Amino acid sequence: MTIVQAIGKRIGVVAAAGVLLVGHVPVCMAGDALWGAITGGNFAANLRYRLENVDQAGVPQDANASTLRTRFGYTTGMYYGLNLLVQGVNVAVVGPQDYNDTINGKTRFPVVADPPLTDMNQVYLQYSALPKTVVRLGRQRVKLDNARWIGNVGFRQNEQTFDAVTAVNQSIPNVAVTYGYIANVHRIFGPDSPNGHFRMDSDLVNVSYRGFGLGTLTGYAYLLGFDTAPALSTSTYGLRFAGTHGLGRGIRLLYTGEYARQVDYRNNPNHYGLNYFFGEAGAGYSAFMLKLGYEVLEGNGTQSVQTPLATLHAFDGWADVFLTTPPNGLDDRYITGGAGLMGVDLLLTYHDFTANKGSAGYGTEWDFQAKKTFAKRYTVGLTYANFNADSNAPFRDVRKLWLWGQMRFSTL
Repeated sequence: MTIVQAIGKRIGVVAAAGVLLVGHVPVCMAGDALWGAITGGNFAANLRYRLENVDQAGVPQDANASTLRTRFGYTTGMYYGLNLLVQGVNVAVVGPQDYNDTINGKTRFPVVADPPLTDMNQVYLQYSALPKTVVRLGRQRVKLDNARWIGNVGFRQNEQTFDAVTAVNQSIPNVAVTYGYIANVHRIFGPDSPNGHFRMDSDLVNVSYRGFGLGTLTGYAYLLGFDTAPALSTSTYGLRFAGTHGLGRGIRLLYTGEYARQVDYRNNPNHYGLNYFFGEAGAGYSAFMLKLGYEVLEGNGTQSVQTPLATLHAFDGWADVFLTTPPNGLDDRYITGGAGLMGVDLLLTYHDFTANKGSAGYGTEWDFQAKKTFAKRYTVGLTYANFNADSNAPFRDVRKLWLWGQMRFSTL
């Protein structure tokens, strides 16, 4: 079954209904409205330059990746509830390519997964004429909750997007119901990489309730069937509660709790069931924040909780040591503090990593970031990550430094 056929099975009835509705519109009116929608849209562009330096123990040379990401797109106006987004992306190397981009064979350098490329980023048709419902069909960005399970990997220059149909309904007060069907994942490695795609047959369900005064309760089920990587096929069911509570005088409590159960699914040759736990608590005052966190991805020595469609860089340290959960699992205990000083956002985090099974030490990591936004469309930043592996751990020391600047433009 092709990707188009797979998605078509989910949307055939909706598409047919849309054709019938548009078919009752007079031709002259439809023509004028269509031209107005095409010409009355919005052009948007986003440019991000980044210099990434990586010093990794055991790799002969340091990596220096100087890249410019240009993302540009056009969103049409509305045409009887329909509009279209077309968005392209280009990643260009500025100067020498002194890094392993995963496909250039430069293995004497550490990996920086930002290969040069030109590709479509998003192309989707959106229908929003149904009451409190938005449906999208095509290549699109999908990010659910904090992107721990499903995300767009926006940190990398080429983000992760999905060939999918998604629907979000908010007919019930304080409730948002999201359904998605994914047929293919365009990964960060680009179209020229043998690892550039995940062919799949996957369903996503995410239901959130915001009626509590203290936060948002979310339940989810992610049924991921990988055609090209069957060992990653899993079903994950979970509950998440996240919120803040003001105490007055600028003081607020911050808290999140989450539990999920992951089991093998469909064509996965391995059979297991493992748990995921996450807890975070802290406080904020004015522009300052302090939080303690604890995350557990269970492992049984052979299998472990995996999150292959997540925005992995955002979790378990910015040095990206744990993009794949080790067989013995991972426990991450961390403390993070943030502040806003003279318009500069500061963030500092310390991680202590251990195995979930056996509690062997993996290492520790410091992460730091400073960024500033000007005129709402210009941002500059510095980010640093320093992972120090324990002496008996199967990992190596890694230090990474990023200097970056970003510009956003829109005709709206």
